[in-house]
Amino acid sequence: MRELNDPDFGARFLVAENGSDVLSFIRLIKEGASTSGILAFDFETNALKEDRVNPLEDSILSCSFCFDDKVAYAFRLQSKNKWLYDDNVVNCIKEFYEWILNNKNIKKVIHNLKFDLKLVWRIVGKYPLVNDSSWEDTMIMAYLLDENNSVGLKRLASRYLNLDGFKYERMVLEVGKISNMSSLDWYIVSQYNCADSFMTYKLYYVLLDKMKADDLFDLYEKLCRPLLLLLLETEIIGFKLDIDYLKQKRMWYRDKLIELEREMSKIVGFNFNPRSVKQLRKVFESLSLSGKIDKFGKTGFSTDKNVLAKLSKQGDLVFVDKLLEFKKSQKISEFINGLLEKQRDGIISTNFLLNGTVTGRLSSREPNLQNLPRGAEVRRAFISRDGCKLVIADFEQIELRVASFYAKDKTMLDIFKSGGDIHSRTAIECFKLNCSEKEVKEKYPDLRVKAKGVNFGILYGLSPKSLAEYINVSIDDAKDYISRYFYLYTGIKDLIDKTRSSVIENEYVENIFGRKRRFLGLKNLVKSKGLNDEEVSSHLREAFNFLIQSTAVDICNLSIINVKKGVLENNLDAKLLVQVHDEQIWEVVNSGVERFCSILKSESEEVIGGFKTPIDLRICNSWGDKYAD
Repeated sequence: MRELNDPDFGARFLVAENGSDVLSFIRLIKEGASTSGILAFDFETNALKEDRVNPLEDSILSCSFCFDDKVAYAFRLQSKNKWLYDDNVVNCIKEFYEWILNNKNIKKVIHNLKFDLKLVWRIVGKYPLVNDSSWEDTMIMAYLLDENNSVGLKRLASRYLNLDGFKYERMVLEVGKISNMSSLDWYIVSQYNCADSFMTYKLYYVLLDKMKADDLFDLYEKLCRPLLLLLLETEIIGFKLDIDYLKQKRMWYRDKLIELEREMSKIVGFNFNPRSVKQLRKVFESLSLSGKIDKFGKTGFSTDKNVLAKLSKQGDLVFVDKLLEFKKSQKISEFINGLLEKQRDGIISTNFLLNGTVTGRLSSREPNLQNLPRGAEVRRAFISRDGCKLVIADFEQIELRVASFYAKDKTMLDIFKSGGDIHSRTAIECFKLNCSEKEVKEKYPDLRVKAKGVNFGILYGLSPKSLAEYINVSIDDAKDYISRYFYLYTGIKDLIDKTRSSVIENEYVENIFGRKRRFLGLKNLVKSKGLNDEEVSSHLREAFNFLIQSTAVDICNLSIINVKKGVLENNLDAKLLVQVHDEQIWEVVNSGVERFCSILKSESEEVIGGFKTPIDLRICNSWGDKYAD
């Protein structure tokens, strides 16, 4: 054993040098954690850069532990995914992690919980379930306290603990150019590792007190912590892919892009690369299109898809239509290639981020399943495993329902209560239609689509100019639609005004579940620049949008948590595969589908007592089946 004291941290870092030390450390950690009731721990893997980290594949270098503010322990685990000890020590290490998993009397504290628990799963083949309240994540605790700033461990330690959180990171960087952490001297890695678990331990108590003082603990305990554990299972399980189908589509799009490139070159009279912005600008100039573009960037006029879409609407521009088709096909092709590259044994696993947005809406990466190309084509590749079905649930117009809930607008509430069509009702008012809601769908489907744009555009806080562009009408017409909308739904206008006044006075917005969005300095900004200032207007739009979107998000998240708890209580085999915005997809063993659907509806359609949030439910073999009609 080697002792590496750190006077700056006021801590002793004890590092195991052999298997005997590891066994001794395990005994001391068990005793200490059992006495203190808490154990912070942290893994180090060989990945050096965050964008290259993959806890399901990276080599597990070491792990450190801390159960008080005096000492942290670290021992090595693997090199190139091979254990460094004999079978006896390895078995003791595995039993130790099982002890950690099974011991509900000890608070286990991790910074970025899902990452480290995936490594535990790789070691022992187990992970905690959604109803296990013995786990804590300081990263998500910090996010709930401040959604606007970094939640990196080193930065938080500097901010809240007055420690030099970056001390050991600098030590790693000073070694020089290295390919990964396994290239470093073990004692440097061990100090880095010990510092992380020590900072996590101390940070937990500070953040816990702050959360309780800010009335955020219930939100964390009832929503965020169980959601983390549910998504951990989702990421480990993964989604099955139809690899043969994806390979066929890859070939098809490769040929299509080649053909579109030939057709565009024929139109302009010379060969060019449609992926090159510089070459596209030359093409636009040769076709005299540049004069029709009013959107300019730092290096000239823009050729992005929004500009192209506007050009396409101006007349018969065959080249622009072909280019739009090329860009759409290119996006689909790239997504298909990404799925094939990232899949392992026909399974794709993503990484969900609870702290990726200020509203609490989940984001994902590697791959980003929130950014799937529209329609059924790519989704058809996402399939159920043998003996299972996909159960897909989609909340119906949840953000508009949430707006009606807060606004208590009688007209909107009556529409939803009676099963009416809010987009048709809005179309009748805005476009002065003399017909029933049912007739709007049949006779004026285009106007219903525009009315849908009005409904959501106002929720998003669009100005008359932005709404005009959004639904392709004149600014005067957009102003008229907004006026008519607020005449019909008076409660929405009152809610917007009330939210604006509140956020200016308090500098934060809080939803019904206690989630907050902070706008520090807004009061002074309003005093100095006025309500019509662009920055002020942006903050006020964000505040109202947060109230609606964050509530919808939390309803969706509480739904999947409650459903999973119901699954466990009923001993069903059903696992969440993905949640994308208002849509959730479960994989359910065939024999349990009927019972599961009953649980899903009962746990999703009234998350808030007395407030109905209906879901559309489909049973499918592939994700694309839902979109096929």
